[in-house]
Amino acid sequence: MDQIIDILTIYQRTRSINATFKAAKCSRNTVRTYLRLANARAPDLSVVLKLPPDELRTVFYPKTAEEPPDCSAILKAGSTTG
Repeated sequence: MDQIIDILTIYQRTRSINATFKAAKCSRNTVRTYLRLANARAPDLSVVLKLPPDELRTVFYPKTAEEPPDCSAILKAGSTTG
């Protein structure tokens, strides 16, 4: 998560994808991906950077931010057969 914040902060300061990927030592596509995801949440990067960590996680990792399914019923059913 720190790398994402660094990328957004650098881009906010430089307004250049080239300068951002060089300073952050990542690929152009990584910078573009995080900018696209941040822009989908709010066009102003300062708004995204002020979000609490839990909300930031939902912006950049939407699938992993969801609660995992409850598998206890499946595990109990599987352990009784045998």
